[in-house]
Amino acid sequence: MCGIIGYTGVKKALPVLLDGLAKMEYRGYDSAGVAVIHNGEIEVRKAKGRLAELCKLTEGDALLDGNCGIGHTRWATHGQPSVENAHPHLSPDGRIALVHNGIIENFAEIKNELLQKGYPFRSQTDTEAALLLICSHYAGDPLDAIAASCAEIKGSYAFAIIFADFPDRLYVARWDSPLLVSPGYAASDAIALAGKCEDAAFIKNGDIAEITSDSVTIYDRALHKVDRPFLPLAVRAEQVGKGNYSSFMEKEISEQPAVFTETVVKRISDGNISFPEINNFDGVYLNNLRKIFISACGSAYHVGLCGKYYFESVAKIPTEVEIASEFRSRDVLVDKDTLFIVISQSGETADTLAALRIAKEKGARTLAIVNVRGSTISREADYVIFTEAGPEIAVATTKAFTAQLGIISLLSLYFGYTKGTIDQSGLRSLLHEITAVPAEIESALPELEHSKKTAESLKDAHDVFFLGRGLDWYAALEGSLKLKEISYIHSETYAAGELKHGSIALIEQGTPVIVVATQPSLYDKMAVAAAEVKCRGAQIIAITAAENEKLINLADDAMIIPEAYPLFAPFGAVVFMQMLACECAKLRGFDVDKPRNLAKSVTVE
Repeated sequence: MCGIIGYTGVKKALPVLLDGLAKMEYRGYDSAGVAVIHNGEIEVRKAKGRLAELCKLTEGDALLDGNCGIGHTRWATHGQPSVENAHPHLSPDGRIALVHNGIIENFAEIKNELLQKGYPFRSQTDTEAALLLICSHYAGDPLDAIAASCAEIKGSYAFAIIFADFPDRLYVARWDSPLLVSPGYAASDAIALAGKCEDAAFIKNGDIAEITSDSVTIYDRALHKVDRPFLPLAVRAEQVGKGNYSSFMEKEISEQPAVFTETVVKRISDGNISFPEINNFDGVYLNNLRKIFISACGSAYHVGLCGKYYFESVAKIPTEVEIASEFRSRDVLVDKDTLFIVISQSGETADTLAALRIAKEKGARTLAIVNVRGSTISREADYVIFTEAGPEIAVATTKAFTAQLGIISLLSLYFGYTKGTIDQSGLRSLLHEITAVPAEIESALPELEHSKKTAESLKDAHDVFFLGRGLDWYAALEGSLKLKEISYIHSETYAAGELKHGSIALIEQGTPVIVVATQPSLYDKMAVAAAEVKCRGAQIIAITAAENEKLINLADDAMIIPEAYPLFAPFGAVVFMQMLACECAKLRGFDVDKPRNLAKSVTVE
């Protein structure tokens, strides 16, 4: 969640650090800071709020005119947002500075021991305990001090550390929080390194690295040298700009047809599907499979719910879905006869990673659907399928969601054909329909003007309700999440059949109710649900196809989705809801790319 950047080399460090932090602003943060070694001394500058405040603070500061430094954007976990709690933290003697991503679980015990030894604390963070622990072990060798300290720390961490005694190098360490290294650079996110280096290595749990301008030396926890593969960066500098769009979210909504083509359509050829990543998932394995279990968080969880629908209706495989944080909190029945699927955009989601590890311990075969090559989840799963969404900068996911949903739907067709629940003719027909999805999304995008009009009627609402059934319920969950996370309008989603079991009590005069109806077999039932809330004063906004005349006639406003095969119709509906949420947020004066309190990559519990 926090952003880390480090640099050592011939360039001035400050511009490199600020550029790297700017590229990671999408991760979510509440303060920012830098530390630079200048004339043998470490200079630290920190600011609460946006990175722009730090840029103002450091502009023209001659004391930051050094070639080695670290930078950080903080998302608070311990201690409120403040200058004192911002990173980097500086040792009492001013000779060591440290930035940290993660949570140190035993920081209170470490802090008490250090207080007894006379070490002063100036913040409320767990990070300062790690810094002072390193100080307590430091006797001239950074590697020894870091290794001894990491051996005492429980929890998750990515550390970047500079020592005034070693002004030409960076030191980093990692456990359960992502960290990339390259000669001269370290970062928590590949985006921060875009345009700076061509390849990088993800260091592994327990690794400690020493970085100079032209080398990276990596050690394990016992300080034995180890080799880690360096891979080309998947992010290019030109991919992290807005282009002609006013926000990254709008740009990324518009990229969805191309993303779906790259992720899904390119796997289809001559009536067949190519999944070389799992080519040993044969009919015998799939027919003997007791169940599929999907675990994920947030929007990826909504993809998992759709996956349950697809796997059960198409491939006829019993499927369970669990929020990852809940999965890790109870004893779930997963074993060697379970295919355990995890879904994560970043591949670093802490709860999802924990669920993956538990499933592996229970003997399940694991499959990851992620967007980031080299990420921890992609390395630890037995099998991995990468989505081709490219970098997604806006915190609220759009194109990554569509890519994940595309993969899970195509995977259900692959499983169904492989185990014989659909024949060659049926497969060809479904593949014809799924390849039409990019054009259907493309035809939904011009409805932006309509979404602006609809957003105008919603922008002052205190509560908005979404209704759906089956796939539409799952799509509505995603639409509701988008609305609440970027416009800050409270919204809830209900299965339409559950209205009479309590939630209809919330409907009053003028309450906006968004009715998602893409499945013709459910049109009549959705019209009944809409009528039930309308007669109690609700404002009905329908998201449906043109032929659903009953619902359209009931509605106060109707957003007409492109005609599509029912199994894949929710793609168009989700795009409408993404645009609607974006327009609501803009009308309410909020930054659609950086919603408050949220972070892109949730690497802490």
